[in-house]
Formats: sequence, structure tokens, C-alpha cells
Amino acid sequence: MNFIRLLALFIVLPFCFISSPMAKTLQIGTSTSTDNSGLLTYLLPHFTQQTNIDVNYIAVGTGAALKLGREGKVDVLLVHSEPAELKYMAQGFGSRREPFMFNDFIIVGKDQNTYTDLLHFFKHLVDNQLVFVSRGDSSGTHKKEEILWQQFNYDPIGEPWYIETGLGMAKTLLETNVRQAYTLIDRGTWLAKENQVDLTIVFENAPQLLNPYSAIVTTTEKQNYAVANQFVDWLLSDKAQTLIGEFRVNNNVLFKPIALLK
Repeated sequence: MNFIRLLALFIVLPFCFISSPMAKTLQIGTSTSTDNSGLLTYLLPHFTQQTNIDVNYIAVGTGAALKLGREGKVDVLLVHSEPAELKYMAQGFGSRREPFMFNDFIIVGKDQNTYTDLLHFFKHLVDNQLVFVSRGDSSGTHKKEEILWQQFNYDPIGEPWYIETGLGMAKTLLETNVRQAYTLIDRGTWLAKENQVDLTIVFENAPQLLNPYSAIVTTTEKQNYAVANQFVDWLLSDKAQTLIGEFRVNNNVLFKPIALLK
């Protein structure tokens, strides 16, 4: 009898494990600015507490994050380069794209002047061969910088005063500080890190420096497809939008809910 019961136990146990629900974990590929600013460590625990879904994320530049999506390594992307995002969607790598928040870019440096015209700043930079530090990593920030150089009709690649770090925003800012140079940075990262450097804002508040962020659900064959959509729905919910608007560093608002842009 004991042998029969033991045999029955071995037969039943595997089915018990099979029928047990798998733990839900969401994989996110995100730009470094959402990480460097502290937004994700503030925001994601609220989602987990509300849904019981754990979240892992990889913080890289937008270009590298999109690559993770194409390779099927993440379920959701949090990125900020509209041209690259639209291309990604057109190629069929994303099933859903939702802008959910925004801030803006600024130019910081070691300068006693502030500039009221962006092209005036770039002309001053080039004419005087002042050191400019670029991320050079195909991130959203780098892509925005490339657009600005195109508007100025100038290609700085190869110039001795143009430095490409290939690093994230926080490390690029520190390198800019070491060189007492200039760089383009998203306002969120700047407000979170400005106390670590001896630099000031030299240009801001231009329409072409707007910096919207989007959440993209990838089209990978993953069990987390439903969870990915649940997370994007949550980002657009009143709860998450309020949290984004309330997030502060040193009493500064770093990001704004997308509803304010509409």
C-alpha cells in the first residue's frame, strides 16, 4: 500500500508544478536618463505593489535599447527619440507605442554667458573651437544632438575639440566637467546630477529641445505580452501620471505627464 501511495505521489506531483502559475516578471529596456534621474527606482515599486509583477530593467542609450527590443530581450522599451521609434515601429518590431511623459534638453558648460539663440551658440562654439563632449552612442540624446548640428549645417565629427565618450549621460556629464567643456543633456539628469559638477546652463527653453518619452511594447514571442500591455496601460493611468508629475529631486520637477503636452 505504501508503495502504491508513493507511486501515486510521483505521478501527481509533476502535474502540480505544471499547473502552478508562473511568477510574472517584466523586462524593460530603457534610456539611461530614466535611471540616472532616479525615476525608475521611484516609479516601479508602485507598479509592483499594485500588480504583484516584478520588473527588471536594463538602462542603456535609446539606440541600444531598441536593439534589445529587436533581439527579443525585453518586453517594453522606454525611449526618447521619435524618428528612431517610428522607424522601429514601421519595421514591425513594436506592436504599440505610447508617449507617456516629457521634459526637455538643455546645453550646459563652463561659461559666463547665456545664449538666446541656439544657432548663435553653435556658431560661437565652432568659431572658437570650444570643447564639446558628445555621448556618441546613438542614444536619444545623441540623436537629438545630431539633429541640432544638421540644423546648423555643420558636421563636427573629426574635429579635435569634439569629444565622443560612448558613455551614458551621467558619465558624459562628469567628463564634460573634467574638461570644463559643453554638452547636451536632458533636464531630468541635469537636475539630479548638477550638484556633482561645476557647470551651468548656457542654453534652454527652445521648442526644438523638447524631449518626449514613449513606451513601446515589443513584438517578441513572449508570455509577457499581456503583462507588457498592462504596464503601458498603467503608465498612462491617472495614478502613474500623477506619480511622474510628483517626482522631484532637490525639489525640482524632472518629468511632466504627457497630458500636459496635449
